[in-house]
Amino acid sequence: MKLFLDQNLSYKLIPRLEKLFPGSKHIKEFGLEHSSDEDIYRFSITNNFILVSQDADFYELSLVSDIKPKIIWLRCGNVSSDEIYHILENNHEKIIKFFESSETCLQLF
Repeated sequence: MKLFLDQNLSYKLIPRLEKLFPGSKHIKEFGLEHSSDEDIYRFSITNNFILVSQDADFYELSLVSDIKPKIIWLRCGNVSSDEIYHILENNHEKIIKFFESSETCLQLF
């Protein structure tokens, strides 16, 4: 189970998340930081990532798409990278259950 962090999240989170979510990547690692939401959306599906973002864009895109990636929508507002890390860390078990479920969007606050 690997996370795919959107541009609005720091790439510096990746080494910290490696233990909890091995294989996680930031869109910057694939040169996608200037790509459209649709391209990032498709990339996450093709590469079996859980897409993590603070924007509603990917959730809204999933509402009109036949193919849906797993999306974690962080609804915590403008917080530090440390706080983002702790949200993901504290919800590790919930994220595992989400990954194994048929649900397509997990909202974390």
